[in-house]
Amino acid sequence: MLRPALQSALALLRKHLSYNMVGALAVLFSSVAALIFWFPGTLSYVGFTP
Repeated sequence: MLRPALQSALALLRKHLSYNMVGALAVLFSSVAALIFWFPGTLSYVGFTP
């Protein structure tokens, strides 16, 4: 009686975790892209040319 409830709770938790992982990866990817796009402009604005 307790086992199916536990299994469904585990499945729900796994789904929630996978959604959170996708969100975290999206945030990480967007921040890396922002760094890549903004860093050269920021460096040239400061006056540093590689």
